[in-house]
Amino acid sequence: GTCHPRGGDDGLSWFFHTTTVAPKVRRTPPAWAARPAFAPFHWDGEFTDVAVLSRATTEALMEGDGLLVDFADIGAYLAELPPPMPRPAASADETALIEDGRALFTTAGCDTCHVGGTGTDGLRHEVLPAGTDLDAVLLSVDTPPLLAVRTHGPHFHDGRAATILDTVTIPGDLHGRTSTLTDDERSALVTYLESL
Repeated sequence: GTCHPRGGDDGLSWFFHTTTVAPKVRRTPPAWAARPAFAPFHWDGEFTDVAVLSRATTEALMEGDGLLVDFADIGAYLAELPPPMPRPAASADETALIEDGRALFTTAGCDTCHVGGTGTDGLRHEVLPAGTDLDAVLLSVDTPPLLAVRTHGPHFHDGRAATILDTVTIPGDLHGRTSTLTDDERSALVTYLESL
C-alpha cells in the first residue's frame, strides 16, 4: 500500500538498487493492472505471474523475507482490483472530440501496440529515444494498458512524460506516428485517451 495507495500508484519514479537488483529508475505502475489479462508485468515484462511478482517485490526490492506472506492471496486480490471507471464526456462537443481522437488513435498507429479491450499486446517495443539518466535506460518496454491512463501520470517507464500530451509529442515517431498531427488533432487524441 505504500507505493500503490488505494490499489493505484504513487505517481513516482524510483531509483532501485539493492543487493540483488542492479541500479535502475522505474515508474510505479498501478496495482490494479497486475491482473492476468495484462501480463507480462514490470516495464521489462520480467514477470508473467502476479504471485511471483509479489514475492520478488517483497524479497528483492523491499529486502523482506516474505515468510509470513501468502503471495497467492496477494495475486488473487490484485486480480480483483477494479481500474478507475472511464470518465464520461462532459458535453456533446467533448463526445465529438473523443470520437475524433478515437479515429486518430487508429490512424496514428497507437492501436498497433495498445490493442483490444486490455489496451496492450503484451509485447516489448522501442518507443523512446534514450534518456540522459543511464539508470533509466530501457531499450524496449512492455506495452502498458491504457485503461484509466489519465489517473497514473507521469508516463513511461522513467516518468519522463508529465502529461498525456507529452506522450504523444515524443520526437521521432517511435511512439505512434504523431509528428504530423496538428495541435487540434493532438488535443482530440488526448481527450480520447483521457476518456478511457
